[in-house]
Amino acid sequence: MDIQQGIIAVGNQLQLQLRLKCSHELTIGFIGGSITNGTGASASQNSYVSMFENWVSTVNPNCRVINAGIGGTDSEYGSLRLKRDFPELPDIMIVEFSVNDKRACNEESFETLLQKLIICGVQPIVLENFRYFTTESYGSIHTKIASKYAVPILNVQSIFSQEELANEVLMHRYSEDGLHPIDVGHDLVFKLMKQFFMISENYLGGSYNRVLIPAKELKTKTDTNVQVISLMDYKFRDGILIGDLGKSFEWNGVTSYLGIQYRRTKGDNPFYLELIIKYGNKSQSYELFVDHSDSHGDLLMISDLWEAKQLIEVSVTGFLRSKGSKVGNPIYLSGLIVNGKV
Repeated sequence: MDIQQGIIAVGNQLQLQLRLKCSHELTIGFIGGSITNGTGASASQNSYVSMFENWVSTVNPNCRVINAGIGGTDSEYGSLRLKRDFPELPDIMIVEFSVNDKRACNEESFETLLQKLIICGVQPIVLENFRYFTTESYGSIHTKIASKYAVPILNVQSIFSQEELANEVLMHRYSEDGLHPIDVGHDLVFKLMKQFFMISENYLGGSYNRVLIPAKELKTKTDTNVQVISLMDYKFRDGILIGDLGKSFEWNGVTSYLGIQYRRTKGDNPFYLELIIKYGNKSQSYELFVDHSDSHGDLLMISDLWEAKQLIEVSVTGFLRSKGSKVGNPIYLSGLIVNGKV
């Protein structure tokens, strides 16, 4: 038995990864028959969709899973009810009808369903189950159609060797009626899906979802030494000048990354920013010096400060400090950089 063998086609991975990265508010839909609905599992939380939902929430806490599995239905009904069951179509749709698509019209209806999803900008993933006692499945037809559109294909039967498929005792461990997987069978389907999605698990990383929060939108001190200002140079729009020692600004939000954008000045400036980042029961401090005597002039700079493996609530407080006794020039802060919806 090899879970990896169940990944028949990874499809257009670049397209899938871009879709996974497009927003932290990711929606994954499931449409299919009784197996997707959870039949055979001893409890709803033991179905493969529920197990996948629990796992994906640890990777992306803002991922939403919608299960539209209905027992005894085929892809024709799935295509007809698509907009009814998904008024707002998801980013990714897992399609599972391989044990129900036994009518002559289903080859056309399955292709129609995939076409509808692709035209509407949904990334489909085809999941093919099988009948455990007879190995009967219509997955080969689905494979042919999905391959034409470079759609990812996951096939549960391919996890098993021919010897394992012929082992009746082994097959009864996964299904009691030969059609619906029991808990251990649902767990196998979940592991196959998890294995596939882990190929693109890094979708929370990188800089794709980073956005600039203009400094003028930060909560600042209410005194004349923290001024909202837009300099003539377009690079330094919507920032603030900070010229008073002590607490200057704060920001609270949900992110997995923090950076800062500021104006680097020429020469020696004793003022610097200390940023305190708090998350959970932890706290980290960063010092930002904006003066550079070797600079040829003012430059727009971006500094990475902090990064986590998942989205969490973060509190950022900025303090203006001095490394000497002399008076410094105000520091110009352009904004904070966080992970946000593109």
